Amino acid sequence: MSVNKLVDLEAQVKGLIAHLQELKRRNAQLEERLRAVDGRLSKQDATLRRWEKDRDWLRGKVRKVLGELEAIEFSEPSVRD
Repeated sequence: MSVNKLVDLEAQVKGLIAHLQELKRRNAQLEERLRAVDGRLSKQDATLRRWEKDRDWLRGKVRKVLGELEAIEFSEPSVRD
């Protein structure tokens, strides 16, 4: 192999090493972003579950009040002309 080919090969290897290092750095950044997003998602999921629980509780209360109103409506005599 000639010296020029070895120099070219060395330059290609150095380029690949630099590219690999950049990919590793980018991968580390993406992993950090993923951890941050996972954390936010977990918090939002917990909030959503709490809101759903509150909504179900409120829905039950509204149904109860509506049932009581219907019972009052049917138990009172109608006032008509």
